[in-house]
Amino acid sequence: MVAGDKLTDVIRDFKSYTANSLIARLEQGQKTWVLNQLQYGKQAAKA
Repeated sequence: MVAGDKLTDVIRDFKSYTANSLIARLEQGQKTWVLNQLQYGKQAAKA
């Protein structure tokens, strides 16, 4: 079992790092269609 006062911080940092790494790799590979889908999903979630 994983527990601790800072567990939410660790999970937040992990998710942020993973998302940034994924976006960087997609940009490097010029996968614009995936980046466009992510951008669309982000905008839809904010609305």
